[in-house]
Amino acid sequence: MVINLTNRHTKGSKKGGITLQIKLKIYGDINHHLPKGTNLADMSMQPVTILRELISSLRIPQYAIWRVKVNGVEVSFDHHLKDGDTVEIFAPGDPN
Repeated sequence: MVINLTNRHTKGSKKGGITLQIKLKIYGDINHHLPKGTNLADMSMQPVTILRELISSLRIPQYAIWRVKVNGVEVSFDHHLKDGDTVEIFAPGDPN
């Protein structure tokens, strides 16, 4: 499942807003934590977002996650996300 997340934050911005776009790929048996039949989500997040906050906003419990990669590199839940990042979330037992 691929989800494009768009963050539009306009308060206090003189340039009309900051957009944070993240590509999210979820592998394994944790897709049921997303809205049924949804593969696209618009989310309101702060421009500086920690991976843990993204996972929490998706209502995926951390115990249901085997590992997480950002741009192909395994990272901790405290990783700061940046515009254009690709986030991959793997459930336990997923061979990736």
